[in-house]
Amino acid sequence: MYPTILNEFFVQRTKAWFRIVIQEGLGFKHYWYRFEFAKSRGAIHFHSLLLDSEKSSRLHGSLDALRELFATVLQKPVGFHIPKPSVSSMDDPEQELVHLLTEALPEVFAPVSALHPSGRTMQSLPGHPSPPTNADGEYNLSTWAKNRLAAAGAPGFEPLNAQAISKLVEGTDVPHTQIGNLFLWPPHEGLGPQPNKLSLRKWPFEVSADDELADYIDFANTAALHGCSSYCLNKEGKCRMGFGDENKAVASRCDGKPAAAVPYLVVEHGVSKFNAPRDHPRIVQGCIELSRAFGANTDSQVFPCFFGVDIFLSSLTELPSPPSHSHTACRRNARRSLKPTRTRRRRQRRFN
Repeated sequence: MYPTILNEFFVQRTKAWFRIVIQEGLGFKHYWYRFEFAKSRGAIHFHSLLLDSEKSSRLHGSLDALRELFATVLQKPVGFHIPKPSVSSMDDPEQELVHLLTEALPEVFAPVSALHPSGRTMQSLPGHPSPPTNADGEYNLSTWAKNRLAAAGAPGFEPLNAQAISKLVEGTDVPHTQIGNLFLWPPHEGLGPQPNKLSLRKWPFEVSADDELADYIDFANTAALHGCSSYCLNKEGKCRMGFGDENKAVASRCDGKPAAAVPYLVVEHGVSKFNAPRDHPRIVQGCIELSRAFGANTDSQVFPCFFGVDIFLSSLTELPSPPSHSHTACRRNARRSLKPTRTRRRRQRRFN
């Protein structure tokens, strides 16, 4: 292998991606990114920030009524969860904020979710056989799948206590018939085969319309499922990417995130983060269409307030070298794009 050639190809591909897809396709006028290399395996990747004042200005009218919520939430301890909305109720301001972000994302960026493209119900694709069964006609479910079905109240599975359920489910749960398509999930959670890496060798335009769903599923199983390594596991055995505790009994080395039937916000390191609905515990949150087009998972996070932008940029620039011009310009444009309310001016003075 020739790492110099591979890295240069990735750099040029990234530049073309931001120019053609992000700027011309999605209409973002301002963006910033930097390259990094994974410490455990040296894999190149990038962190980026997308900002567009015209897109963000569409949200100002709705966010004004909820602005004081940020000041309250950001004073909460790390790990604090904004109460999650039920499926049928959107009355509280916190629930309204989550609902607003969910509805606005497809318009200002792209649909962001943590749902596996295989669907919510257990069924095979046309032309694909169902998973094998044992002598009793039962599927050989994994320990995770049995616990997940028990948490959802499936008949025939031992009920779990509240602590065990909290590790599997975040807030409102879904019926046991809609926990996810375990038939097409790879081990250790599902009953499907090992990922087929052939999907990474095809361009999206080479996939026919009839095979598009199967292609998305193969891609998700190959490139969009998180697996822990020394890169993300800290000394306490916790994934710094938020995918739970280390589990040495499984190949992915982690148990993943709890499922969530509805979106919610959580405060981490002083930043209020948006968490999309989730069925698969290890799928990376993002837009599957954009990920497939680039050929890699795109871990997407939404910052509903300026603090997230500032802290995100600061965390990526804690280096001896001074910040680049693009970084400084992006910070300046981020501030200018927000409506200059009295509360925001006080916050800017504090962070400046």
